[in-house]
Amino acid sequence: MGSMITLRVNGLQLDWGKNHGYRDYSNLFLPSDRKKVPYSYADEVEEHKLASACKLKDVKARLDLIGYSLAKLESIYEVNLRYIYGADIKVEPKVLFDWLSQVNINNYKYQGYIEYEMGNFLYQELINYEPFIKHCENNALTEFDVVYFCDLLDPLVLLRLFAENDKNQDIWLEWHTADLIEGGWATESELTGGVAKEGKFLIVTEGNTDTFIIKKAMEMTRPDVAGFFTFIDMEDGYPFTGSGNLFRFCQGLVSIGIQNKVLVIFDNDIEGNDKYNKIAAMKLPTQMKVMKLPHLVEFTSFTTVGPIGESVENINGKAVAIECFLDLQYKMRQIPKVRWTNYVKECNCYHGSLENKEDYIRKFKHIKSIDDKYNFSKLSLLIDAICKACS
Repeated sequence: MGSMITLRVNGLQLDWGKNHGYRDYSNLFLPSDRKKVPYSYADEVEEHKLASACKLKDVKARLDLIGYSLAKLESIYEVNLRYIYGADIKVEPKVLFDWLSQVNINNYKYQGYIEYEMGNFLYQELINYEPFIKHCENNALTEFDVVYFCDLLDPLVLLRLFAENDKNQDIWLEWHTADLIEGGWATESELTGGVAKEGKFLIVTEGNTDTFIIKKAMEMTRPDVAGFFTFIDMEDGYPFTGSGNLFRFCQGLVSIGIQNKVLVIFDNDIEGNDKYNKIAAMKLPTQMKVMKLPHLVEFTSFTTVGPIGESVENINGKAVAIECFLDLQYKMRQIPKVRWTNYVKECNCYHGSLENKEDYIRKFKHIKSIDDKYNFSKLSLLIDAICKACS
């Protein structure tokens, strides 16, 4: 008979495989997500075995990073239509996605094996949803045909849309791998490998400090996405210090049509914006992404010191480097200030940098856990921006 492997959300089967024929979902989970969960078998037999399991809210960002962001679902849906029998009942993606994001998976109750289980559940969820009923009536569609059509969609499209419903955030996503491993069709390491090398983004920045801060912040605050990123080995010195060197590196990547996933991050200052705009105007390889450090509200009223003395100014686009995203109040008595230095004629303004930035970096290096009363809020926004750029 062979061995089964299934992906389930709150017990509802999203996908299944058998023996060597299965889809690898290990990139949805962390190594720490391995735990014993109930496996249900015929004759109401239940056993507790190892599976990969996490809450749906913890997998949402990972779905985005493997190509299932909301912005990309429509194109995936169009590809699905080419292979789905009965695609003549096509529903506009935005309409369909609205319906599926209303589905409350908490309402599902496992009752043993049922043929067309997903279609039956979706029917029960949507039959009382007025926009769904009206659309079917106005387009001469039967409700059954539409929900069973949904059952044939890519399981990760369904999962990503279920994740849009706030009521679904704490339900469990489980990948039941134990039977496949016990049957000798795969090994534990093969099914817990996480993100494959070719699925990771190499982050390249203007300096080794940027790389250190981003890497540490990800590991401490966002372990759910940290595995999707790699960084340049800095033991022998950082090769791209400064916006000029980073710009030339980008030109090289564009010229060779780099095939690996790369994210280039420029500072959000005068020089960084200049180089970012030049690179962004080029025709970039599909796998290459470019961003600058994000604008933040916190930077719109920042104490500065320059030729006319001390003032409060907006430093977004003029003097935002990675150090500005650190907790500038943590164990510091001094008021954080940006000092305007060289005048940039082209934009009629001064380039600036954070004073005493080494002190802020030193404090961050000593942080051992997120419970050290250190404020990670700006770093969290930076990581969100990085994930968005790569999704």
